[in-house]
Amino acid sequence: MAPGANRHSTYLTMVAAGKFDIVKDSWKGKEVSYYMEPAFAKNARLIFGKTPGMIEFFSNKTGVPYPWEKYSQIVVRDFQGGAMENTTATVLFERMNMTKEQYLDESYEDIISHELFHHWFGDLVTAESWANLPLNESFATYGEYLWNEHKYGRDHADQYGWKDLQTYLTSTQGKDADVIRFNYADRDQMFDAVSYQKGGRILHMLRKTVGDEAFFKSLHLYLTRNAYKTAEIDDLRMAFEEVTGEDLNWFFNQWFLASGHPVLKIDTRYDAAAKKVIVSVVQQQDLSKVPLYRLPMAIDIYVSGNTERKEVVADKQSQNFSFDVPAEPELVNVDAEKYLLATKKEAKTLSQNIFQYTHAPLFMDRLEALQALEKMPAEKAARETMIKALDDKNWELRLRAVNFIPKLNDEEKAGLYDKVKSMAVNDGRSYVRAGAVAILKKVFQSRDNRAVLEKVQSDKAPSVQNALAEK
Repeated sequence: MAPGANRHSTYLTMVAAGKFDIVKDSWKGKEVSYYMEPAFAKNARLIFGKTPGMIEFFSNKTGVPYPWEKYSQIVVRDFQGGAMENTTATVLFERMNMTKEQYLDESYEDIISHELFHHWFGDLVTAESWANLPLNESFATYGEYLWNEHKYGRDHADQYGWKDLQTYLTSTQGKDADVIRFNYADRDQMFDAVSYQKGGRILHMLRKTVGDEAFFKSLHLYLTRNAYKTAEIDDLRMAFEEVTGEDLNWFFNQWFLASGHPVLKIDTRYDAAAKKVIVSVVQQQDLSKVPLYRLPMAIDIYVSGNTERKEVVADKQSQNFSFDVPAEPELVNVDAEKYLLATKKEAKTLSQNIFQYTHAPLFMDRLEALQALEKMPAEKAARETMIKALDDKNWELRLRAVNFIPKLNDEEKAGLYDKVKSMAVNDGRSYVRAGAVAILKKVFQSRDNRAVLEKVQSDKAPSVQNALAEK
């Protein structure tokens, strides 16, 4: 056992009692076990079987091998939250008692990775106070992103990173609180979208700001320096400053020690006479309550079949950036890495949005383009691009395209009938299959759908069955 490995915070202790079957795995000789009620234990490996791979990944990514002697996951009844990262023994809510059919819709893999990553961030190094809770919860939330990126690729990880951002932006409780805050009335107020989802997105920006090598070296230093002890936000900052050799007070002050987020108005124009692109960035947030941000970002300029990246820093309330270009660009893609935690107001033309969907590489590029094209149903080219999105590699975007079908004209709808029937049966994501079933029943109700709907009856995903049952 590593020095100090018997030390952990008292709030990370628990006792669970019940009638459990125990299914055992292992990681490098350490027991990895899953406690489930007998009726559900046959699915334990389906639900939790990726855990040893997660332990291996997080150990390698942090450079700190899993620091405890074992790891158990225990599914209990009547638990008030989703899960709790008790040291070596995570407790999970009863929705983890899943059937194989329910698993087709939701695996809750995000919860599994979240609670496991806590065993580094929260258990090995524990927040010094409730005010510093994001040192636990922001990291655990970002652990979900890291696992998704590793296991399923950046496109998938960015999809769920976007969902985290939307959770914060649409939250109504505590949204305007500082991330690290000392003025809470009750510690439970710290457990909100600011500590979790916003904090996770801040860590992603920190990673993009310093680069992957420095980011993970800094995490390793933070974990080893503070192992089996408590830490506060300045301990994290100092680890990053030591590794990078940079003063990062500006980043930590504006993101961790303040509230709110940038509200950006972005305008782009081309000066044909001067052969220049001018990008205007205006920060419109209320500066009496929210900082004026320093925002390093990339701008990708697509022109004549080539892409050139420009690195800029927006740190004024209103700022123009000018770039020499040989011809009018097809697209100027501001925040090209799509990592800023911000709301952005930016008007692009029909052709620019279509180009962005077709040529820009990221999930967020395609999502932003489709969000704009959805608002242009009168434009044939917009509708054609939405139809192309039925074959997008990302299920969220395929579902968005399926839900757009009612806005197509009759000829376009008729041409998609066979496609929708195929998606209802064969799409790899149950929610898309369910969406296609709903469209068959709503848009194509005059067609003879009996054969395809009979085939769909064998689909056991609850979402699909619900779509079949709806009138």
